Amino acid sequence: MNIRKQATNSLFWSFLGKWGSQVFSLIIVAILSRLLLPEDFGLIALATVFTLLAQILTDQGFGDAIVQRSELETAHLNTAFWVNVSFGIAMALMIISASGLIATFYQEPRLAPVLHWLSLGFAIGGFSSTQLATLRRRLAFKEMTIRSLIAVVSGGIAGIIAALMGYGVWSLVAQILVKTSVDVIVLWQVSEWRPTFNFSRRHFWELFQFGGNSTGTKLLEFANSHTDKLLIGYYLGPVELGYYTIAYKLVPMMIRLLIGVTNAVAFPMFSRLQNSPKQMTSAFNSITYWTCLIAIPAFLSISVLAPEIVPVMFGPNWDPSIPVMEILAFIGILKLVLTFNSSIIRSMGKPAWDLGITFIYSIVTVSAFFMVVERGIIVIATVYVLLSYLIAPLSLYLVKKLIQMDITSYLKQFLIPVGGAVFMNMAILIFKYLLADYLPLEARLIILIVAGFLSYLLFLKIFAPSVLSEVNLMARKSISGFRNKTAKTPSPVNATPAKKISQLSAPRPVSVIMTVFNGEEYLSQAIDSILNQSFKNFEFIIVDDGSSDKTPEILRKAMTDDRIHVITCNRIGRAAALNVAWRNARGKYIANIDADDLAEPERLEKQFDYFQKNPSLGMLGTRCKVLDESTGKSTLTRPLFNNQELHEIMVRINPFIHSSVMMPRVILEEMNGYNETFTVGIDYELWVRIADKYDIASLKDILTIRRLDGSNFFLHKISSWERCKNKIKTRWYVWRRSSHSFKELYYVIFQPIAKYINAQSRGRFTNSKLIQFMRAK
Repeated sequence: MNIRKQATNSLFWSFLGKWGSQVFSLIIVAILSRLLLPEDFGLIALATVFTLLAQILTDQGFGDAIVQRSELETAHLNTAFWVNVSFGIAMALMIISASGLIATFYQEPRLAPVLHWLSLGFAIGGFSSTQLATLRRRLAFKEMTIRSLIAVVSGGIAGIIAALMGYGVWSLVAQILVKTSVDVIVLWQVSEWRPTFNFSRRHFWELFQFGGNSTGTKLLEFANSHTDKLLIGYYLGPVELGYYTIAYKLVPMMIRLLIGVTNAVAFPMFSRLQNSPKQMTSAFNSITYWTCLIAIPAFLSISVLAPEIVPVMFGPNWDPSIPVMEILAFIGILKLVLTFNSSIIRSMGKPAWDLGITFIYSIVTVSAFFMVVERGIIVIATVYVLLSYLIAPLSLYLVKKLIQMDITSYLKQFLIPVGGAVFMNMAILIFKYLLADYLPLEARLIILIVAGFLSYLLFLKIFAPSVLSEVNLMARKSISGFRNKTAKTPSPVNATPAKKISQLSAPRPVSVIMTVFNGEEYLSQAIDSILNQSFKNFEFIIVDDGSSDKTPEILRKAMTDDRIHVITCNRIGRAAALNVAWRNARGKYIANIDADDLAEPERLEKQFDYFQKNPSLGMLGTRCKVLDESTGKSTLTRPLFNNQELHEIMVRINPFIHSSVMMPRVILEEMNGYNETFTVGIDYELWVRIADKYDIASLKDILTIRRLDGSNFFLHKISSWERCKNKIKTRWYVWRRSSHSFKELYYVIFQPIAKYINAQSRGRFTNSKLIQFMRAK
């Protein structure tokens, strides 16, 4: 399985695990909040601060170190395991010893016995850290998902039963202990690795060099995240802490849902790409963009819907939590960005940098908390959010130093998510105003969520339609086990091969593909130009897309050459026909040729040789001669050779003639071929997606002849609104994902529209200054 497919599969199981466990946790909290008092939640929140601190010290950062190492020995695992077990027992004893002092300090005697029992979780949890790291390292998110769901449900059932029996705060203690115990038991069942009695000082220090910095970072992050709770518990008491805890309950839960899903895959994936900066940059931008598409609208919606969410989910007794939730929702957006920045820094072997950022952040926020804590929980939440946003750019600066990242391109990724979130929440506010006092609170919340979701889909449909199709594709791939499906994708039911592919000879290194619809005039010449290539080891897949002229007869005659395989379809469209062609092709490389174009004799040979010298290339074109049949004149395409020049001009024009392109078959599999929602500009749209992730190139040799004819389909369609719209969508994708300046928006939006208007007016404005300016460009 290649890295992209493995990432997709891992993301699916990570998504299922995070969402499943968090949804169950949310249901459990909603039930317990109606059975318990705010002070019960405040007391357990105060105790949890200390248990989380001990948990960080127990792991020592060895889990992250195991995931990050490029070379891992058995001694690393054994050493990490016994260190974690030892520290788990030591932390349990330490918390038990200090519980009395902690309870006295907070003047809360019930805190001591709670800490006694919760400390048992450290001794139990020490047995799971190394097993979990081995699963993370090999991206075994399916096994981790199973373990997580079983543990959450078991703990929740235990907590609810105890609450119904009137055990109060001990219900929450039971929930935590049962969850931890079941978590370890299931993890040992799904993990194949077993420890042996072996400890190595050398391997300890190798892990500690990375893990020590990672632990320091986590300790400082702990201070950032929990100092507010410690201070609230001390100065304002457990009741106010209970309100603050419930207000903040949904935010970290959404963070784990929306950020944890991708970040669980991001760190091990970035670690694998640490020696490939360009691929890491592409992965970083992609994972940030896709997570932002979900996270930013979700967090902003929490802020807008807090007055409905709190009473519906937790009950009417929690109204003081509403304004705090409205403010704290904004911290989720920032944690989204900082989490991926941290993953990049740590995966590049710079945990000390991550530690330094977190240290600065801790000093500033903790100092501020001490200054404002007595002003109440709303002020604390406000200060927390504002300071976090002020310090955030420092993290982005360090990421820029580590990978090949363009700040402008990075910031552009937020345009669609932020724009969609604003549009979505405006719709929610409008519906909230219209529905006020007319419906019960529960029904109103459901309608507002549905209205917001549909409005966001509408925004994506208008401004980023490719997002919806890619999400649908990713889901289908993951659910159906896409790992082996792509290579076996059958032709559409109305596509009939003239020869069975299984009866053909062994696969050849190159597959040439062609689609034809009523192309009798030039088809024979196009076929001959391929059969006469100096490179002979290829197969030729031709899809007849429902032709009604002499095309079928020409193809039957051509099939005397055993390299030609014909597939007949019932008019499925050019994009779908091209997908049928390449999915039936078996060559390592796919070369395109249109039914009315010609290939020079050395085309396949030169392109194949170039790929042998540049195996990581995503796509290779050639210079072309463009022959206008109506005038007899010919022109040459511009010589674009290097990757940078091709990427820069992609936002202005399509730099590749379709008949000149050769690309690896695995690239087409990864891109899922041509976008069948496009009727024109289908090649341009595919080139853009390939260029977004891979280097592209063009040979300086003139190896393709493109024929323009009065009956040419695309010549008739050149002035259509459909072509204009598709061109805008494709160029918008290029501009948004690259480092182009804002002035390039002229080529993205205004140039296609101006050309369309001019064409519709039948050349009325041909000599206008605007058209002359565009032609000059």
